[in-house]
Amino acid sequence: MPGLHWTSSKRRRKEWEIAKKHLRDGGVPEGTKLKRSKGEIRYSDASNQNHKINHSFMVIGGKILALAGKGQILDKGGNGKVKFAEDEDGNLYVIKIGNQKNVRQREVDILSDLGRLKGDAKREGKQYVVLEYQGKSLRQVLNNNYLNDKKILNISLQLVEEVRKLNSGKLSNSGKHYYHNDLKPANVVVAPDGRLSLIDFGLAHENKVLGGTRGYQPPEAEKETCEASEKTEVYSLGAILSRILPENSAVQRIADQIMKSENPEMRPSLSFVTTLLLVELYSGSDSVLSQKLKEYSCSQKDIDQAKAIFTVASNDQFSRDDWDKIKDDQVLQNAVNNIAKTRDDRCRIEEDVNNIAKAGQFSRDDWRRIRDNEELQKAVNNIAKAGQFSHDDWRRIRGNGALQKAVNNIAKAGQFSHDDWRRIRGDGALQKAVNNIAKAGQFSGDYWIKIKSNHDNLKQVNEKISSFQKHVKNNSKLKKIYSILKA
Repeated sequence: MPGLHWTSSKRRRKEWEIAKKHLRDGGVPEGTKLKRSKGEIRYSDASNQNHKINHSFMVIGGKILALAGKGQILDKGGNGKVKFAEDEDGNLYVIKIGNQKNVRQREVDILSDLGRLKGDAKREGKQYVVLEYQGKSLRQVLNNNYLNDKKILNISLQLVEEVRKLNSGKLSNSGKHYYHNDLKPANVVVAPDGRLSLIDFGLAHENKVLGGTRGYQPPEAEKETCEASEKTEVYSLGAILSRILPENSAVQRIADQIMKSENPEMRPSLSFVTTLLLVELYSGSDSVLSQKLKEYSCSQKDIDQAKAIFTVASNDQFSRDDWDKIKDDQVLQNAVNNIAKTRDDRCRIEEDVNNIAKAGQFSRDDWRRIRDNEELQKAVNNIAKAGQFSHDDWRRIRGNGALQKAVNNIAKAGQFSHDDWRRIRGDGALQKAVNNIAKAGQFSGDYWIKIKSNHDNLKQVNEKISSFQKHVKNNSKLKKIYSILKA
């Protein structure tokens, strides 16, 4: 645990004794300071013995704080510096010291509303803002500690949720919605117990982007005036997540390609990002995932919906149109999930690796084939329902319209079994017979039993039905009679 440096516990007690005497136990005006000894400067203790002190002490927020010694600076920037401070009980704080013109009253008010402010004082043109110490910066944590992929995903989830709460007003006492506007690893801290918090609200505002840091600031913020929104925060979060998430993470690609989109409308909502992180973390357990989706109040609470969205969003070219297509279509979601389950390492060799999203190995070409083809969606789901749906099954059915129709016609006529799938999948004549009979009238389970067990007559059946349909097509009277009979 970091803290102030004391040469010994005895020395610490003596300095506190001196500070309490000269600062009258905090009874002096706010901002009164007892400066550390320089040269021959000494201060008397309770026994009127003179001693040097190595730390400055100051009254802020009605209590005496010891300030870190010379050179013990946590951070330094254009607006001032940040140092450690502690009270007599050893509670640790950080103190932001800057020129009064650089420390805006708006920042102090926001910190107070967020319950972070422990005191502030002005002295000799400087402003001192005291905050409770909340941990090391994310940058330090990542640089100095080995974190496995799951821990990094958990940190990412906490970060997205903290920003989501800030934007929605859940972090403020007044319920005001704030936008941080300077999200970056240096402004995210992680406590020893793993709890994550945001710091440095110097650019925070209720509705405006006041600045930012190059590389994390959204492009629209470079304009003279820019409205702060969830979309501006999502861009900055995307810049962070694309740097810290493991390369094999599907969300890492989403952060880099979608969250950092130059078009704000293409950026997903924070709830969407939370859903993706939860699926990546807990996809191994449906019960845990279901619980987490509810716990985090995700807009996608259905497991199948969340998994399908994750699978499609993991593709390299996920678009707003793709999102609109899949978000409310249960049949399409199920089909996507069934196809995604078929992928394995062998399949990655067979297809263009660059076009395959690593999560589930569901490719952009798969999505292009399935998204607007309802016949294919239903066929995939019917086969998967009949038994285990394999990658070989997907390869057979994805470009075969006759097979798709035949599967759906059989399933519609009655229960479609795995044995039915084995019979129909490689038999073009059987597929044609099923579709011809279904086209000629209502296809029933009895028809299916007859034709699948009487393969020798399939050619004759297909020829007769094709001949009949040809006559109907070329004869308007027959066509009319046929339509009446069919009705």
